[in-house]
Amino acid sequence: YIGIMTALYALMQFIFAPVLGALSDNLGRRPVLLISLGGAAINYLVMAFAPELWMLLLGRAVAGLTSANVSVAMAYI
Repeated sequence: YIGIMTALYALMQFIFAPVLGALSDNLGRRPVLLISLGGAAINYLVMAFAPELWMLLLGRAVAGLTSANVSVAMAYI
């Protein structure tokens, strides 16, 4: 299951990096980075209290979605 969680995380990053980049052009860099931090916090909460595997996968998908912020952070710098 670790391989599935890693692949899901990477897939979500790959898909949503352009989406977060476009969103940062419209909303601004700082709000998108704050949303990304919120997504990471949600992931940690879900992973801490998840009693079933599908909840872990959902948390990992949210983490991958919101961690595609490297391009946003580079644009902010």
